[in-house]
Amino acid sequence: MCNSIKTAIILAAGKGSRLNEKNDPFFSKAMYKVFDLPLICYGIDALVYSGIEKIFIMKNNYDYGIETIKNRYADTVSISFIENNNYTSLISLMKFEEIVTTPFVLLDSDIYIQKDNMERFLKHTQNDSMIDGDVFCYIPIVENAHSKKVKNVNVDENTNKVIGFDKGGYLNGYYGAMIYVFYRNPFNFCLELKNRGEQRFTIFFSKLVDRYKVKAVLINNLWDCNDIEDIHILKRTYFDTNLDPQSEGPEDDEIVEWKNKNPAAK
Repeated sequence: MCNSIKTAIILAAGKGSRLNEKNDPFFSKAMYKVFDLPLICYGIDALVYSGIEKIFIMKNNYDYGIETIKNRYADTVSISFIENNNYTSLISLMKFEEIVTTPFVLLDSDIYIQKDNMERFLKHTQNDSMIDGDVFCYIPIVENAHSKKVKNVNVDENTNKVIGFDKGGYLNGYYGAMIYVFYRNPFNFCLELKNRGEQRFTIFFSKLVDRYKVKAVLINNLWDCNDIEDIHILKRTYFDTNLDPQSEGPEDDEIVEWKNKNPAAK
């Protein structure tokens, strides 16, 4: 069966302060280099491999480098950018209400997932949604996370329904990062929470689990790169190396050219 999910949203407007050790005012977590490849590209590569045709990226207005990745994917996928300087994931998601329709994929720009795992995950949600039409969204999970600084979920192993969410500690050992496949419209629920004064996506997901059916899909690997330690873990675990994660490698030619034309960004 072909993948019917053709649209994805990547949230990349965050400040990334935990990775910005040099206090660079123009720092972009999405463009942080892991083995000379911007972190966001691992997610894009997985989406393209899985059949995604349109990707919308939420960026902030000072991220001068992120738009250069369009050149890398010019022949493979349509990439569009939307600016949002609010820095909160919930507000960022609401910006797409008039742009995307379900089903669609939502993920953060700092997620690492292997391409074949993304493909299997999306195909599983498609097959399962045809059987279980009540599912609001799906998330991928892994067992035995490599760090305790993770977002964890409690899953009913008989039904795969998510029955609890905890940002701080282990519940029944399943770890989930910010990848979602929405089969029902999440924007009205976002607005409801915003009107209550909520802005954090962790609150959104916790309340979503309480009200709607959210199902988990077990995959082989998944990692959320929030800080330098997470980059260390990513390289040791998935790339089998202990190279210095702070070594970001040379800048892309397109970024260097942009800086030359915009001296204030140097």
